[in-house]
Amino acid sequence: MAEPHDQAVLNAYSDLHAACLTPAFDGTGVSFTKKTVRGKTYIYVTSKVGYTPLQRYLGPDTPDTQALIEQETALWQQGDVSRKTRAKLV
Repeated sequence: MAEPHDQAVLNAYSDLHAACLTPAFDGTGVSFTKKTVRGKTYIYVTSKVGYTPLQRYLGPDTPDTQALIEQETALWQQGDVSRKTRAKLV
């Protein structure tokens, strides 16, 4: 008959499962680029799907757009902590 798992193992598994419910994207392969068109600066998000580079328009270069970029990169940094915690639990 199978032996029950130790409570510490069950707790670690529960913690790992809870941590994995939230994605921990690290921003790998994604960058923000600026382009100037007719004297105005615009921001694009650049990434690759396979070997195909993709650029998507994000918005004009304004304080609001810069705040969105800073918010996104801060989320990527928060993911670093989550990935390290997950690695320890595994």
